[in-house]
Amino acid sequence: MESNPTRRMSQLRAATRAARAVFICSAPIVGQPNAGLTGQGLRLACAEPGDQLAIFGEALRELTERAAYLYEEAGRYWFSTRPTLNRLADDRAKALSGHDVDAAITRLLMDDAGTKGGFHRVFAAPDDPVMIDEGDALSLVVLGPAMPHSGKGAGKSLATDAVSDALTRCRASQRRLRNTLLFVAPDEANLATAREVMRKAMAWDSIVKDARLQREMTHAQADDAKEKAKTQGDGAQRAVRSAWSHIFYPVKSETPGRPFDLEHSLISARDRAAIPAVVFDKAKTDGLALEKLGTERLWLALKPIWPADRAHFSIAEGVDWFAAYVYLPKLRDRVVLEASIRDAVGKLDPQFGYADGFDDATGRYRNLIWAKNPPELTPASALLVRAAETAAQFAADNAAKPVAPGSGPTPGEPPTVTPPRPGESSSPSQPAK
Repeated sequence: MESNPTRRMSQLRAATRAARAVFICSAPIVGQPNAGLTGQGLRLACAEPGDQLAIFGEALRELTERAAYLYEEAGRYWFSTRPTLNRLADDRAKALSGHDVDAAITRLLMDDAGTKGGFHRVFAAPDDPVMIDEGDALSLVVLGPAMPHSGKGAGKSLATDAVSDALTRCRASQRRLRNTLLFVAPDEANLATAREVMRKAMAWDSIVKDARLQREMTHAQADDAKEKAKTQGDGAQRAVRSAWSHIFYPVKSETPGRPFDLEHSLISARDRAAIPAVVFDKAKTDGLALEKLGTERLWLALKPIWPADRAHFSIAEGVDWFAAYVYLPKLRDRVVLEASIRDAVGKLDPQFGYADGFDDATGRYRNLIWAKNPPELTPASALLVRAAETAAQFAADNAAKPVAPGSGPTPGEPPTVTPPRPGESSSPSQPAK
């Protein structure tokens, strides 16, 4: 609304006089071309002493946008017996069903899903998120327009109900790998705006694709329709991306008996890229999604969940733990965990060793490694071994070797490294002199 009531009234009077002048000077004649009235001619026809000439330009621009039969081309204005493209677009927009508008928004979400960001998988507007399969890598679920969220917090909404249900169930069974799923939902208020913008975009697109209507348009009108269709389409994309701003993910529950609580994060950036890329960048910035896991943080995560009575566990089982337990860090994929394990085992004082497997018949670990980098490609049987068991096997190997007095290692052979027992410092054993 115009903040100055007097100026607003002047604009209304100017619009009335402008419309009357255009009509009188260019009354529609069926079947004959009309030269129209120029802006200069309009001011000459309407202006009175004391009028501000600029107000007629403002009135004319507003009339062009709102009047159903007022045309403008090359600086000339005239009334016609056919409605303008603006009115036609408004009528077509109002005639669109809500289902068709939401279907167009869903198609845009699916197009955005082609840009995965850093996610392993992106599920765009699934009919029922419960049907999403389990996975051990980080995935994003983009909830559809039928599941919006209202407010800034993680209060109850259609979105939170859908997220909780999807984290609880996987098809007909209970979901295990909850720590690999992030969800993004539309904001209820911004979704209403996105729907209106999408209506206009769909209406202008239908005008451009209407072959019969295109034949009746002038070249300038056809170009104007294409330009507005593109502008409205770009606006719809921006509006949809801005609406999807609520991120939900599971965290450890402080309530006994509850498997998880929902945590909420809000995307505040205005100009946004594809939804998955924006969500992943936000998750990285907040420390929610990790592309690198430090060795100390790895040990702090493993220590409380590694059973005290187990000398080793498989790396594949560790991947499963990080995918299932919501109180552990959320890793992009198993590559992040394997890289952290290699760094941890390769330290001078590692907390655990690495082995390609365990031979039940001999009770020995195969290719046991300590304070040295494991292979890049780990077999499915790869294990993490406690320091005590690693030290015991190395000690047994050293005791079994016959060592002559005064002998040293074979030229080119690295010195033997004996891992310490828990509580001792780690240092390579020196060859005998």
